[in-house]
Amino acid sequence: MSCESQNHISAWLAYEAGEEEPIVYNDADRFRILMVETAFEEAEATITPELCALRNCDGRCVLELAINGCAPLSTIQRIIEIAPELAREKSCFGYTMLQEVFRIGHVERDAIVPLLLAAYPDIVSVKGFCSEIPIYTMIRLFPELEMFRVLHAAAEAIGFDDLSARDINGDTILHLAVTKSLPIAITIVQIRHETRDAVNLRGLRPFHSFCLSEAEFSESDSLNIFHHVYDKLAPSHPDLDDCDFIQRAINNWHLHPVIKEWLVEDHPAWCECASPSFEQQLEDQRVMRVLGGGRL
Repeated sequence: MSCESQNHISAWLAYEAGEEEPIVYNDADRFRILMVETAFEEAEATITPELCALRNCDGRCVLELAINGCAPLSTIQRIIEIAPELAREKSCFGYTMLQEVFRIGHVERDAIVPLLLAAYPDIVSVKGFCSEIPIYTMIRLFPELEMFRVLHAAAEAIGFDDLSARDINGDTILHLAVTKSLPIAITIVQIRHETRDAVNLRGLRPFHSFCLSEAEFSESDSLNIFHHVYDKLAPSHPDLDDCDFIQRAINNWHLHPVIKEWLVEDHPAWCECASPSFEQQLEDQRVMRVLGGGRL
């Protein structure tokens, strides 16, 4: 990023904080001012093919400005109707327009997503920031089962295998879902059972990711997903130290105690290297729970 671009961004951040006047190069910058001031009706009246062809001082198109400004559905719909090609743009941070909707947390995302999919069906397969596809960004930021179904159906419609896609760490969407939304994770496994066997760059399968997660899930959801992703007969990745994994899982305060006990019972060979024994650690945790120490 050039010094000039950094100056533009700094000036706009100062403007949005009410500290100084913005840099105005063209009508796209004026449109951005209307977004900041939430003058949405006035902004919508300015939308023309000429405006949609412009980029503001730091290179953003009006669709990105509207999404970032949480403009109402009617404004975004008008932009897409006039310039559907803007759905192919990426933000100044490398996100696709579909990812931007989730990154911003737009309150009308349920209606905006279908508009973007209609304008650019392949958008579900385009990788943005950190090599994420949009469905991955959605699960990471706003995990919603119905939105997962919408995006997965869109991927199937264009022949894109979103369930096998990887991010920069080699994680599939199941690796992420087991730490964010167990209903989505269970749905993924039901769609394609073998997704549970995918190994990321750290040698972790989704089962390992779940056991090491710091997410808080209900007992019923935790036990349900455990049965969906766990196979006690399946060997782990050769690069993963199973004894070390069990140690970390047992020390994970957020993992349900019943699951910890199952792991120890199913893999006694893993327990031989531990000191004190895993059985003793579990007993200590049971005592702490009785004494009010919370779930370990």
